[in-house]
Amino acid sequence: MTSPSSAASKLTKRRGILLIVLAPVVFMLSGLFLANQVLHPPESLPYVLGLFLCFIVSPILLVLGVTVYVVAWRRQRKAEPEILTVREERLVQQDKPAKAKLQMPRWERWARRIYILTILVWLVVTAATFFIRLPLIFFPLVFVMPLIVCFYLKSSRRGWFGAIFILLISAITFFGALPSLTLFVGAPGVGFIDRYLDWAAGVDQLGGLVVLLTVRAAIIFSAGIFLVVARLLQYQKIQRLSGKKIFKAVAVGAVLLPLLLMMVTSSGETNADPAIVNPTGYGWGGAPNLLAPDFSFPQGTSRIFDEATGMWTYTLPLYNPSPVNLTVTRVWAGRDAIEPLQERVAVSGSGVRISDEGVVFETGCNGTIQFSIAQGHNTVTVNVDSGAQCTFTW
Repeated sequence: MTSPSSAASKLTKRRGILLIVLAPVVFMLSGLFLANQVLHPPESLPYVLGLFLCFIVSPILLVLGVTVYVVAWRRQRKAEPEILTVREERLVQQDKPAKAKLQMPRWERWARRIYILTILVWLVVTAATFFIRLPLIFFPLVFVMPLIVCFYLKSSRRGWFGAIFILLISAITFFGALPSLTLFVGAPGVGFIDRYLDWAAGVDQLGGLVVLLTVRAAIIFSAGIFLVVARLLQYQKIQRLSGKKIFKAVAVGAVLLPLLLMMVTSSGETNADPAIVNPTGYGWGGAPNLLAPDFSFPQGTSRIFDEATGMWTYTLPLYNPSPVNLTVTRVWAGRDAIEPLQERVAVSGSGVRISDEGVVFETGCNGTIQFSIAQGHNTVTVNVDSGAQCTFTW
């Protein structure tokens, strides 16, 4: 039988190995934030977080892991093993008290119930609002992560693996490092103000769903932080600190941090660059019948700045592949509505005309929409009477 000092050394060596293994995991995690500077520009919070994980957290974990492992190994070498007879070993085993299972405190149980109730309310609101408008395959992708968190909270499990797994996945989702089309599909938890303003102005293509997905990311990230804090409080040394006011304030602040970041973080709109004439991205959807960018147009979509007049002129070639006529009812540059369309928009193309309802594109026809504004914007959103939207991004 190994001595208690030897067992403690082995346990410490395992902690060192865990830290060493965790270092490259954090390093690879930082790459999700740093790999795409278009998605996360250098001045953004996710990119700064990636730099922090890459150049600070990962090396520290590696150094700590190696240090802990070497110290534990040296102590184990110096410690003399205690040799016990078979009879003494049996007596030790009989005298050893059974390890009692830690009971979940009342505050943690109630906090878990509050999280479960909050997530279920979110599920009901999302399903009731978008059940008819979105395909059924979309809902399992949206609901899988909230349901996993609910099942874990309901199961009364308090282990490290589940807490860290939920924390890592929720943190990656919250800071926007996961692509939108994954098993845990959703929107980042930062930039809630921008998404709310887009929804209020009407330029949100999904009509408020992105706002709800942002709230979902913040709630689940908060639940992940809570599970880690609750797991730490199972240690007696940390339990001694739980009665202090400053510790309670730090714990509550950590749990509420995602909600605070969600509310105060707003990326805003960057200044329009006159050198960028053609858009860098397109997006369309929201209904089966929709207008699409006409890529066969010789000059393509353009944004031209006139230094003499100080005006920005946008030219949008569109094509109607739908079996029905479609009408452009509203156009936004950023969040500025271009209205009335009959006065501010010029159209060209066969089968394209302006009516009292908007700009009509007959089935199978293509043409252009052109307008000028005093302030340049990096996005233009076109709303169609079928419920679809077409977006252009510079």
